[in-house]
Amino acid sequence: VPFISDEDCRYKYNYYPSQIEHSMLCAGYEKGGKDSCQGDSGGPLMKHKADGEGLYQVGIVSWGFGCARARLPGVYTETAYFTKWILDTMKAMSE
Repeated sequence: VPFISDEDCRYKYNYYPSQIEHSMLCAGYEKGGKDSCQGDSGGPLMKHKADGEGLYQVGIVSWGFGCARARLPGVYTETAYFTKWILDTMKAMSE
């Protein structure tokens, strides 16, 4: 699914009570049709590496309104935002 800028995502969810935080990112098709859905929470949002050799995780399925709805992208936790915490936690767990 294509990524959506933070500005566009905030605009799309402007009339809903949920807020798009800096630790979130949005992805989905403008016309809908493909998206994460109920039961997908906690699953990965993957992106192809620039060289085309493999994938890396950029997000974690968080929430959205319905499934694959037009003009309402899925909302994901942005993995990069929490990289330091992830690394610190992994280090502490291995000690």
